[in-house]
Amino acid sequence: MGESMVNDYLIRSDLTQNQENQAFADFKKYLADYQVSTKDHEQLSSWVHQAKYVNLYIYQDDRLMYTSSVFLQGDQDRSIPSFLTQEPAAVVKFADGEAKVFIEGFFEYKFESMVLITSVIVSGLFCIFVMLFFVSRKTSYIGRLEQEIKILEGGDLKHPLTVMGKDELSSLAQSINEMRLSFIERLESEEQEKQENLELITALSHDLRTLLTVLVGYLDLIKHKKYKSDDDLLRYLNNSSEKAHQIKTLSDQLFNYFTVSS
Repeated sequence: MGESMVNDYLIRSDLTQNQENQAFADFKKYLADYQVSTKDHEQLSSWVHQAKYVNLYIYQDDRLMYTSSVFLQGDQDRSIPSFLTQEPAAVVKFADGEAKVFIEGFFEYKFESMVLITSVIVSGLFCIFVMLFFVSRKTSYIGRLEQEIKILEGGDLKHPLTVMGKDELSSLAQSINEMRLSFIERLESEEQEKQENLELITALSHDLRTLLTVLVGYLDLIKHKKYKSDDDLLRYLNNSSEKAHQIKTLSDQLFNYFTVSS
């Protein structure tokens, strides 16, 4: 498709004609500079090699004097073939006289090569651009993760890591986020347990203080003999004993709690 487009463009444009005219001008200048004759085949072949994309045919008195085409070499007595009548021709002056020169151009291959090379270069540059784009994007993502990890290191566990894409880095960020949430949940659970423990200790301490206050009151009554009868004394002693047992029970519960917690 690309080759067909190039050929169509060359047919519709003056590029081919300009290249043919330039080839004739260069050939005439070469002849004048080096005084080339129709028999100087080595010099003629050298010009064809330098010009590229051309075949050169030289006829003198309808006799083939030189050709760069392998198909007509050695056929000097052959008249001018019909396909050359469609090619540009000119009578050119050589060192040994004038001769009719035909230049068969293949300039479309030159432009096709240029188009091919340009296409390869453009494709390569595009691939490099795409690769640099993704590398830059990935580098930027790595820098962003680095900054967010530093925020986590600073103690702000509520700051999530950005999960972008579906590669190893995004999987790592997702795993760190899951660890972060699990750690937050553990901290919240420990904080809740700590609060519950504090409330339990506060309640037990209040109950112990109440029982001790009552016990001290009974003991003060007994110590200062503030009872009216032996029955009152016995009742105070029984109440004191009961409170002492209650204090022991609460102390045992508190001891067991601290044992389990530690």
